[in-house]
Amino acid sequence: MSEPAPSAPRRAWHAVRAGLEAVVGRRALDRTLDAVGFFRLRSLMLAKPTAVKGGLTLLARPDDLKILGEVFSEEVYGAVAIREDDVVVDAGAHIGSFSVWASRKCPKGRVVAFEPAPINLDLLRRNLARNGVENVTVVPAGLGAAPGTLRLHWLGDFSM
Repeated sequence: MSEPAPSAPRRAWHAVRAGLEAVVGRRALDRTLDAVGFFRLRSLMLAKPTAVKGGLTLLARPDDLKILGEVFSEEVYGAVAIREDDVVVDAGAHIGSFSVWASRKCPKGRVVAFEPAPINLDLLRRNLARNGVENVTVVPAGLGAAPGTLRLHWLGDFSM
């Protein structure tokens, strides 16, 4: 199945963006758009309630639907053995798809969800709340090999 043709506003945005990228470069453009709150606004505007297996509904943007499909439809984590009292670490929790799924597998345990991107953190927290998930601890940070602080650079893709 082919993708539908982009709308006129989307085509216009891509044309303007391509012109700006040619002048300042993609990274500089994305940093500027992030600094002025463009990506946060875009994220909020694009997030729509999406029903998934198990009677759950998650807020997701079009870019997130593949991940929802992997977790809930394709069940890529189905073979993962999680006991009801386990502690599960979700490193790079994104919008919470795996965290919500894992929280159901360990109702007497805990999920620790690490997510450094503020835009994704917002949807992660909303998705936990809208599904009544209480056994997930959200840590607004990334994981690395050594302690320290790094700058997170946004490249315009919600899942990267």
